[in-house]
Amino acid sequence: LFIINRLKIFFYKLLLGYDISYKASLGLFSIFIVQKLELKDGSSIGAFCLFYNCNCVKIDTNAKIYRFVHIMGARLVYVGASSLIGVKARIFARECDRLANGVINGGRFIIGSNVTITNEHIFDITGNILIKEKVVIGGRHSMFFAQRFDCFGGFSYGDIILSRNIYVGANVIFLPGIRIGSNIVIGAGTVVSKSLNSSGSYVGNPVRKVSDDPISKRKLVK
Repeated sequence: LFIINRLKIFFYKLLLGYDISYKASLGLFSIFIVQKLELKDGSSIGAFCLFYNCNCVKIDTNAKIYRFVHIMGARLVYVGASSLIGVKARIFARECDRLANGVINGGRFIIGSNVTITNEHIFDITGNILIKEKVVIGGRHSMFFAQRFDCFGGFSYGDIILSRNIYVGANVIFLPGIRIGSNIVIGAGTVVSKSLNSSGSYVGNPVRKVSDDPISKRKLVK
């Protein structure tokens, strides 16, 4: 496997001009159809991943993307040092919607260092999604929507920004234009329809604050 990995890196560098460290790891049967791919020392991409129709994907030192992750239509994907993206994550931009509605600056998915995204989360990056440092998106099936369409207001989009020291439980829904401050816990099943600025614990639909202590998990129920 070591030799196969070296050969794959060599041919990607030679034929497509990708900037891949020989200390990086590429999983079996993963496919990369992107304009620019950069992998730093110690970074890895798992088996059966698909990166398709992207302008630029950068994976920093010791960052890991696990198997069956699909990234499609992105203008920029950056995964910070020592961060990880779990199995079957979906990161995609509806490029046709973005261009048809004049969204020029969307399509970016940027996460800082020491961010953990567990399995099967969905990120719609028709707008931009920025996740800073020391954030955990836990459980499964949380959904981040940076765009929406309704019959009365038409198409709209907004960037989603998460600051630092945040924990997000399972099955959380983020709507466009949301800003999440530092030192915040968001409980499972929450619908985040407004920005959360002060530290503490939040749950529910509509989202409400239940504690000023973000560490406490006593009240992290609907």
